[in-house]
Amino acid sequence: MENNILLDFQNVSFSYDEETSPAVYAVKDMTFTVKRGEFVAMLGHNGSGKSTVAKLANGLLLPTAGKVLVDGMDTSAPENELNVRKKVGLVFQNPDNQIVASIVEEDVAFGPENLSLPREELRERVDEALRAVGMYDRRFSETYRLSGGQKQRVAIAGIIAMRPACIVLDEPTAMLDPKGRASVLKTVRRLNKEQGLAVVLITHFMEEALDADRVFVAHNGSLAAEGTPGEIFSRRDLLTVCGLELPDTAKLCGALQALGVDIPSDLLTEDAFVEQIIKMKNG
Repeated sequence: MENNILLDFQNVSFSYDEETSPAVYAVKDMTFTVKRGEFVAMLGHNGSGKSTVAKLANGLLLPTAGKVLVDGMDTSAPENELNVRKKVGLVFQNPDNQIVASIVEEDVAFGPENLSLPREELRERVDEALRAVGMYDRRFSETYRLSGGQKQRVAIAGIIAMRPACIVLDEPTAMLDPKGRASVLKTVRRLNKEQGLAVVLITHFMEEALDADRVFVAHNGSLAAEGTPGEIFSRRDLLTVCGLELPDTAKLCGALQALGVDIPSDLLTEDAFVEQIIKMKNG
């Protein structure tokens, strides 16, 4: 395996109930890789297998068939369990399911404390993680007083304090308001760019995938497509079949084209759209 590959799904299938006949698979023959420092988004409607992929990525679930390798380690091997979870951290949709302490800094310290770190290193990791997610000034706050977005950032801090090579986020903004969503996504993107943390963002919000290096589309447990955001969002028919909507900017471009306006169809962000409109106005 290439040294640059951190997460490797090899023909992975998973069934929650292997006793049924025929077996019902939540994930079916899925193959993909994630490189070190890469930002990958996985899109899919409810029931497409996205959350199962998240749990398979750090060994919380083990494949029914195929292999999941984390930095070359087979997640199915019992001796690899701890090292796999050190390499790949998992953030769930509801931060209340992940926060275990009543004070912010105590919650962030929970994971690294279990690594029996020296007190000085533990303090350094907690402070570094809280600064990275913009929650250092709230380190003595009671967790139940935080907003949803702040709780999710604390949950992320608790994972990055373990210093993983990859963080998998399973619908991390699904329960947040627009302000909370924007805050969490900004944090994740910064961690990816500044710390080189590999990110797998699992979401059904199309706009959240616009900054990804690559986008995967999950459908009925299988991988339906893979490509850059521009490549994926240009495949309107595929997205419709998979129950996904285009980003708002792409829908607007399509509506303008239907009215006879000569505008590119690959404008995915508001900034790109505004820039194109200014060019057309001045042109």
